[in-house]
Amino acid sequence: MTSSSVRVWGFFLGLVFLVSASPAHAFPWNVRHGYPNCTACHLSPGGGGVLSAYDRELAKEIQSMKSGENEAAFLYGAVKTPEWLDAGGDLRYIQIFQDTPTSFSGRSFWMQSDLEAGVHLGKITLVGTAGWKGNANALRNDNDFISRRHYAMVTLDDRFTLRGGRFYPVFGLMQAEHEDATRGPIGFDQGMESYNLEFSDQNENGSLFVSPIFGKLRGDRSADEKGLAASKYFMFGPNTRVGVSGLYGKGFYNSYENRILAGPSAIMNLSKSLFWMAEVDFERRKVIGADRHETGLYEVQRLGYEPMQGLILSGRQDLQRRVVGDPRTSAVTLGPQVDFYPRPHFDLQVALARVFLPENTPNFWMWTGVLHFYL
Repeated sequence: MTSSSVRVWGFFLGLVFLVSASPAHAFPWNVRHGYPNCTACHLSPGGGGVLSAYDRELAKEIQSMKSGENEAAFLYGAVKTPEWLDAGGDLRYIQIFQDTPTSFSGRSFWMQSDLEAGVHLGKITLVGTAGWKGNANALRNDNDFISRRHYAMVTLDDRFTLRGGRFYPVFGLMQAEHEDATRGPIGFDQGMESYNLEFSDQNENGSLFVSPIFGKLRGDRSADEKGLAASKYFMFGPNTRVGVSGLYGKGFYNSYENRILAGPSAIMNLSKSLFWMAEVDFERRKVIGADRHETGLYEVQRLGYEPMQGLILSGRQDLQRRVVGDPRTSAVTLGPQVDFYPRPHFDLQVALARVFLPENTPNFWMWTGVLHFYL
């Protein structure tokens, strides 16, 4: 493979890692602590975003290494919010190094600076974010003020909710890491939230999400998708969840006319300190302007170990093959990751990855560090 091809692969996967700092502060592995549904921690039924008062206490009790009285509260309790308001925000700073056979490069920048609020009006909740997109020197519309999420939600009863607005349709594990093959490469990357109408049913036995997708509503047909997404999750015991998700879409990235995306996911407690997470997705696409279909395969696994509260050591494996049967479209990533939660409001993620590319293309190393502070 030529040196220019190496640089192309390096740039592509480097860009994937650059957007890895997620704007949705979600930790699906909390399922292993006996919290099957995201609304135990977040206002959003799908997870991520502004935290509930209960989750702020959870951050102190089951996640952070140490905590003082009132430390987990919004702005450390310096500002007392009324009962009808949940407020929050996120700041993220990222450092990345890429070591390929042809170059060694690094960059760092503020990835995210957002404020978010949820206003409760009886059974209706209004949620919205406003913030600074950050500058990756490679993303479209860098340095713009954006609203990543904004929606209205109606709580019908203890189980059922209905919401409409801009957010990610619930699909798979809903991990925070957007570099995963089961997030960014299949259309759930940063800035790709769509306008949806979502119905959800959540109870102690699992949950169901059904979401008509209305697209980005911004007039950009080359990067838009309309369709329908659905996910069903089942609880087996107090801390194991297995699910299956499906999505039908039309008009995504202008590369195909329609697609069907589907696959299983699982979060399993193997012991008190050991857990496993996995998701596999298959994609069947009708290529635009051609009388043929393509099949893609996307898979991620994570084996995590928590030797003490506030520290999680993981091994991660990631596979993406955009066209099954064509090894030139594949990439495999392997490496360790450390997640450190010293105190409420702070977390640090450090990951080292070896990226294995198609035959005759040199492999390379990638190192990333993300510092996150939430209000």
